[in-house]
Amino acid sequence: MVLRLLFALALGVMVGGFVGLALTGDWVYTVVSVVALAVAALLAVVLVAMRVRRGSGGASGRRRNLRWIATGVLVVIGLAAVLVPVIAALASGRLDNPVNGTHQKVAMSGIAAAAGTSTVTELDLFPDYVLADIVNPPGHRTVDEWTYQFGRAEDDGPEVVPPTDVAGASFDMKTIDMTHVVSDIAAAEKTAKMTSPSDVHLGIRREPDDGNAPQVSVFLTDKYDDATVVFDLSGKILHRFGSVFG
Repeated sequence: MVLRLLFALALGVMVGGFVGLALTGDWVYTVVSVVALAVAALLAVVLVAMRVRRGSGGASGRRRNLRWIATGVLVVIGLAAVLVPVIAALASGRLDNPVNGTHQKVAMSGIAAAAGTSTVTELDLFPDYVLADIVNPPGHRTVDEWTYQFGRAEDDGPEVVPPTDVAGASFDMKTIDMTHVVSDIAAAEKTAKMTSPSDVHLGIRREPDDGNAPQVSVFLTDKYDDATVVFDLSGKILHRFGSVFG
């Protein structure tokens, strides 16, 4: 009876893992599904072997019904154990598109909390993840690239090409008003006359040639052209580049 219930629980976790993977794309749910599948397969082999050893005799109808009910309950419990975190993540906005969703401040706060600082030399927002070049405390001389994805911040190691002047390139990403940044996307699409770009991502960094203030670059691509529209933090267009502008 215990093995049957464990099998039902593993089955529910496995199904929940596959659903979680489909909803979020998070590789963690692949691991959950594979481990649960392996456990369920092992328990299934043991249960079949025990059934063969016992022969054709079985439990009474009432007892059999109770077993099926208990099995169903355990499947639901296993499924819920995996899906509750998925639903919570979806509801919190942690899995929203960080370019135009509600995800930006959550991502930046998550990176800052994990890295111990919100000082960066560059911030890039893509449709399914955020990259931040974090200036490492306490010396503030080295830079690591951090990724925020699936509601988690991870240190990917040293930035391959750090700025030569780390101090001059640094800014506090928490001072960036993401409301302006998101509105820059619509302004960039209007300027480039791209109504349905196939790819949109953002980059925020200081530009020494333009007063060294942080600037927002909106990168757009469609089937035929590309465009880059650069804004200051107030939303004023500073530069336009790309094939769409001729």
